[in-house]
Amino acid sequence: MRLLVVFSLMFLISYSCKKKTDPPIDEISCKAGIYDDNYNYVELESFPDLNMMWDTQNLYASGSDSIDLDNDGLNDLILSMSYYETDSAHLIIGYPNPFPGFRVTAKNGFQLNCMHDIAYHGMGASSTYYFPDTLSYGNDVKTAAYWKSGSFWQENPIPTQLTFGPWYNASKVYFMGFRKAISTGFGAYYKYGWVKIDCTNRYEPVFISYAIAK
Repeated sequence: MRLLVVFSLMFLISYSCKKKTDPPIDEISCKAGIYDDNYNYVELESFPDLNMMWDTQNLYASGSDSIDLDNDGLNDLILSMSYYETDSAHLIIGYPNPFPGFRVTAKNGFQLNCMHDIAYHGMGASSTYYFPDTLSYGNDVKTAAYWKSGSFWQENPIPTQLTFGPWYNASKVYFMGFRKAISTGFGAYYKYGWVKIDCTNRYEPVFISYAIAK
């Protein structure tokens, strides 16, 4: 009888511990462009400032900027752009290098809501390219094909790449979704958010505002 009682107590303790170590459930919805008291909302001014610098021959320009999404002193999104002077394209030997593009690299546990494109080179060879998806107002940020870094747009010679990315010919303001993995003593969960971006001028993108779950 005592043995049965001991086993019963051990089962109850084990079950109680298991319940306590279950990871928290993130039930906050995240829709592009929508926020409430569960989110920190930030309006941006004059961002990004890529400070484009030309090379000594004035053929190529490049620049970068970064943003701290959760205000912890770390740069979470690294933005970099490059392009060349089309009027001097005849001076470029071979293909432009680097090709014009606008890349975003997520760091410090952040990931971006991305789509992908596959370029086939023949003989069974292919390359996969990832682009932050163009979310419209009200789209579910949590629904993503991939969670990665990528390029808003990237020019490349055909047939190396079939598309230049969804932001290349953007005709209106879109949203980019993101998430950050949060580790706790009981597991892990994600904080979601979005960035409102006007990329109708691909060479001068404007980040208007963003929201991130508290």
